[in-house]
Amino acid sequence: MFGYTRSNRVTDVEKDEFQRSSLVTEVDSMHTTVEVGKALRADPRTVTRWCKEGLIPEAIKTLGGHWRIPGKVFAAMREGTYNLKGKA
Repeated sequence: MFGYTRSNRVTDVEKDEFQRSSLVTEVDSMHTTVEVGKALRADPRTVTRWCKEGLIPEAIKTLGGHWRIPGKVFAAMREGTYNLKGKA
C-alpha cells in the first residue's frame, strides 16, 4: 500500500546494532549514587559530594542533576583498587 512494503517490526539485525551501540552500553553500565553508596557502605550524599568535588572525575551529571558512576569505576571501587582523585 502506498509503495511502502517494509513492516514496522524491528529486525534482529537492527536489534543487535542497537544493543551494540556505545550509547546503550554506556547507559547500561552506569550506576547511581545510591547503588555505589550501598556497595561501599557509604551514604549516597557522600558519594554525591565526591562527584561534586571532582574526586570521581569519570562521574557524569545527568540533565536532571543526578550523578552516574561508570561500571568500570564502580567495580574498581568495590574491589578496593580505585583511589579517589586528590586522596593519597
